[in-house]
Amino acid sequence: MQGDRRNTGISYSVTPVTAARWARLADFFGPSGAYALLAGAVLYAAENRAAVVEGYPVDTTLRRPGASGLFTGTLRLFTAVGFTIARARSPERPVVQRIVGPCKAG
Repeated sequence: MQGDRRNTGISYSVTPVTAARWARLADFFGPSGAYALLAGAVLYAAENRAAVVEGYPVDTTLRRPGASGLFTGTLRLFTAVGFTIARARSPERPVVQRIVGPCKAG
């Protein structure tokens, strides 16, 4: 996760990890591991005064990517943790956000 201290407040983005790392984490944490990790990232960002957490998942209802296409997470996972679609880079690759604190105008 990367922090960004722009004039709109403090925001974080959940950055991609390698497919191999997701596989290892899933093996270690079990089926709900990705949910727990993403929820923990949101909590971390909120505790560190973030205004927004942003992610870049894949919508698997429109396209079934291979394992290497899932490294950013799925839209279903992000919406389960409370994210909403902010904008779409493409139909199957939305940008999602979760507001976790007050936005500050600069």
